[in-house]
This record gives sequence, C-alpha cells and structure tokens, in this order.
Amino acid sequence: MKTRLTERIQGLYEQQLQHQLHEVSYKLSDKTLVIVMEGTLTKPEQILMARDRAELAQQVRTVLNSALKPQIRQLVEEVMDVRVIDFLSDTTISTGRTGAIAIFEFEQKSKVFSLANSQRG
Repeated sequence: MKTRLTERIQGLYEQQLQHQLHEVSYKLSDKTLVIVMEGTLTKPEQILMARDRAELAQQVRTVLNSALKPQIRQLVEEVMDVRVIDFLSDTTISTGRTGAIAIFEFEQKSKVFSLANSQRG
C-alpha cells in the first residue's frame, strides 16, 4: 500500500507541477492516515523564498495545495479502498514540508465480500 501510494503521490507532483518530492512517509492508525511529504516547494516558490518574498511564496503554495488536495484525497481513497470523510493538509513554507491527515471509514466495496459476510450469520 505505502509503495503504491508513494508512487501515485510522486507521480501527481511530477505530472501536475513537474516537481520531484524528496520523500513521502506515512503513519496509519485506526481510521487515520498521516502523510508527510518532504521537498514540496517548487522551483518558483524556492526562488521567491530566496528573494525574501515568503508572503508571495505562501500565496502560491496555498493555491497549489488547494488544487492538489482533492487529488491526493482521491488517491488515498483509491489505493486504500476507503472513503475519506475528512482531509486536512498544510505546508510549512520555510521547511518545504507538507503534512496531510486523512480520516476515513472503511467501505465494503466488493459485493463478494458483502455476500460472504451475510452468509456467515
């Protein structure tokens, strides 16, 4: 699961932003997945930061996050076969680190699984 989700998130950044992430890590518990993405700042954001334009870089990052957020949420749902009921994310512009928290509930998407469970009763 982790490898597939990592590949999909990295692919999203490469496809949408032509940017490679340094690392993607996870912490899974009960119905919560925490994702930490290292090296999320794109070249334009890095240039703005280097020129003491942190406020503008933050505005750019806010727009990018709002565009990527639903796509990352969808990737989590697809890869983990869950329904995400809440998805939070934010970036610390000074470190280039983005964190996301997916809160989900498991769904029985497979009719075979549902039938197998109903026949046990």
